[in-house]
Amino acid sequence: MEHWFGSAAIVQNVSFNDCSDTKPQCNLEQLPAEQFIMHDNDWKVITSDMCILVSRVLTDFFPWLNKISCK
Repeated sequence: MEHWFGSAAIVQNVSFNDCSDTKPQCNLEQLPAEQFIMHDNDWKVITSDMCILVSRVLTDFFPWLNKISCK
């Protein structure tokens, strides 16, 4: 599953021409979790973005929500 995600989300959108094809960049068993776990600010940005997207979908399906003002 990790390979699929990496292939779909990362490899297709990023150029890795400068990286070696013969060996890994680092030993993943020794990679600290802090390198890939999202921080509090990351969660806040994602939550804010998701609220906006959900609001847009909800107002498409429930037009009466357009009349409610959000603060």
